[in-house]
Amino acid sequence: MSTTKTTISSKLVLLVLVLAISQCYSLGITPNTQHIQPYIDSYVRALNQLDQSGRHPSTYHEHNGHKCTHDSHSHYHESNINILPGSKSVAANLKSVNYERHSMAAVAEVQPHPVRIMLNTTYLNNGSQPSACYSVGQTVAIGKGASRGACKMDDESFVPCTWTCTAEDVITPELVALIKETIMPTILQTFTHYLTTNGSDTTTIFKIVECDDTRIIIDQRNGFSGDYALYVTAHPNFPSVIATGGLCALFEDDGPAAGFLNFNPLKFAAFAKSGTSGQTWMSFLGVSIHESVHALGFSQYLFQNYLDRSTRAKYSYPIVTTQLYNGMTPSGESYQRPRYFLSSPTVLAITKSHFNCDQMPGAELENRGSNTSSHWKATAFGEEIMLGFALPVYPLSNLTLAALYDSGWWGLSNLTGVDPLVWGRNKGCAFAMEPCSPATWNFTGYWNDTAATSKYSTYGCTATRSGVGTWAARNYSGTYELKPYEQHFSQSPYLGFYLPFRDYCVSNDVVFLNSNYYCSDVTVKNTSQYEQFGPQSRCFDSQATSGSPVRPTCYPQKCSEDNTLMIQVNGEWNSCANTPSFTSSGVTVYCPDKSYTFCDRLLFASPPSNVPVVPTSPPLPNITSSNPTLTPTTTTTTNKPSAGGILSTGSAWIIVTISLIFTLLN
Repeated sequence: MSTTKTTISSKLVLLVLVLAISQCYSLGITPNTQHIQPYIDSYVRALNQLDQSGRHPSTYHEHNGHKCTHDSHSHYHESNINILPGSKSVAANLKSVNYERHSMAAVAEVQPHPVRIMLNTTYLNNGSQPSACYSVGQTVAIGKGASRGACKMDDESFVPCTWTCTAEDVITPELVALIKETIMPTILQTFTHYLTTNGSDTTTIFKIVECDDTRIIIDQRNGFSGDYALYVTAHPNFPSVIATGGLCALFEDDGPAAGFLNFNPLKFAAFAKSGTSGQTWMSFLGVSIHESVHALGFSQYLFQNYLDRSTRAKYSYPIVTTQLYNGMTPSGESYQRPRYFLSSPTVLAITKSHFNCDQMPGAELENRGSNTSSHWKATAFGEEIMLGFALPVYPLSNLTLAALYDSGWWGLSNLTGVDPLVWGRNKGCAFAMEPCSPATWNFTGYWNDTAATSKYSTYGCTATRSGVGTWAARNYSGTYELKPYEQHFSQSPYLGFYLPFRDYCVSNDVVFLNSNYYCSDVTVKNTSQYEQFGPQSRCFDSQATSGSPVRPTCYPQKCSEDNTLMIQVNGEWNSCANTPSFTSSGVTVYCPDKSYTFCDRLLFASPPSNVPVVPTSPPLPNITSSNPTLTPTTTTTTNKPSAGGILSTGSAWIIVTISLIFTLLN
């Protein structure tokens, strides 16, 4: 296809190009500039399953444990991540009959707006999904291919397999209502608040896409209203898995087109019957948001497709860097361990600022396994939405938003209320880069050698003050051989923390079900000293009367306009500015030291743009690089499935329509 040189404005060039490309597609011709390999090459083999050995059966995290299987699961659907030519901004217009109207609209419609996520819940309907359970005793296939036999509950690698449905696996009306009316609105509100994108009113995927190992078929050849389609399912999964999510289709120029999110009925059945409250529910809700981030593109299998904002093309250098760490155990044994860091520009800047360490090579990725993974390293970031395990406190921080931003696929907005990342904040290079030890983790709530090895439980506020926990070490002799990088005690190579996901490093954490709790858990009964539980509550030491024991207590907190920590006791707000303690309603509350950084927010070095990377072909008009506050307005519309097929144009949709707020610069 050729074009004639002209001196007309860039906007007219855009119209001509869109018209020309549209004409090519209408004639069945694919323009040469759009040729790419239609399928992505096979990705790196999946990360070995995270080591779960030695977990104590009575610990909180074992009771409510979730092992994110995104990395190990991705080898089932990675070959089905379809790389589509062009961009959603242009692709939506290519099959239009009225070329002039859609080409003219392209100039305005590609302006940034809050992402419009279209939910397809067709697969929640009775009988619509091959892998879902609709009756007790029904057998369904888990995974692709010929079954290897009955699924083994303790072996997630034994797939494909045949699953026999129990009562807790069955999709019920109550479960469907929980997903549609409680979980998904929370997810939508989260991402429409922070993420922006370009795109016209309609997004078209020009071929049928098969996604995930659950036989999800996506047919959007006639287009859908919105920027991104999320297919929601509820088929059974292994007991350690709460939910899974991933990407199905990706536009080469500007990002995700469709993804999936599956909820394990076994995990959500009780909440569908009895209601949503407590720290277990908060963990499960956090996992749902976590898996949605994977579905939006946070994955080791997609880092190579991220777009550099400075060049509007794929990064010319690897944004995941590898370092071989040479370490030594307390007993003097040398070892080597590879470490992986996401080093894209904004993530790198955020990480350096977070730890107050200019030597940081990037944000460390989890390496409990054979290779890099799609999660932040738990020892480094401790309490964040994109760790590889479930927590009731799951800040979606600027670190994860920076990763989505550096994909080039998303812009950002409304960042003033982003959750703070407290773990590791301003703890320095040694905390972030060296193994945990009494020297490198010498901060309140982190390492406590004496408390961890005591015969008696020592309780206190957790490292991030999210709850009342304990320091607890366990002797693993005869049960699990700690690897050299998991050995931190000079007393014995067999001592390690009760929980493995932070490399058995010691910190105060919510460990035991009967005596530890999170301050956000409203099901915990108030004890004394005007203790109060809720989403804004954190743990602080308090004393009822002079001479009485000092005990960890949950109180609401907030930050004043000048970023001073405020603590509420019996309805009265008290300032911690320049004072070690205060007395309110007869209770003395001890203000935390400077190592508690809740009000020291992790900010971007400069305001990020609300504009994703603009595709290089065809050219687009200049758009604002400012970061306005974008307020989405949502409406919900549900249509009945058509008789033409499960996923035809008339399928059941919940349409999330986002109002556009934009400014076009000449």
